[in-house]
Amino acid sequence: MENKMAKLIKQVAYVEMVLGTMSGILLGQAFPLIEAGYYRTSESFNVLLMLIIIGGSIITGIFILGFSELIQLSHNQVIYTRETRDAAERIESCIWHN
Repeated sequence: MENKMAKLIKQVAYVEMVLGTMSGILLGQAFPLIEAGYYRTSESFNVLLMLIIIGGSIITGIFILGFSELIQLSHNQVIYTRETRDAAERIESCIWHN
């Protein structure tokens, strides 16, 4: 059984990674690297800015995914504990009624 909050946080992580990648590409284009030469200046795509933004968004997305996984594991542990307790109570009631 999947926890709704963990599922929502997982979706947020994927959206954050995709939007971060798109933002990195757009900002790399919007803030070009300016190279000043002796006679002229030239502008080129800012690859370093793009890689920093994409790397940061992917790392952040991985941490968010890990957080959602912790929530899911905690939820599974609670469900397992409840099922185990209920099974133990059923066994105990069968033992005491016989």
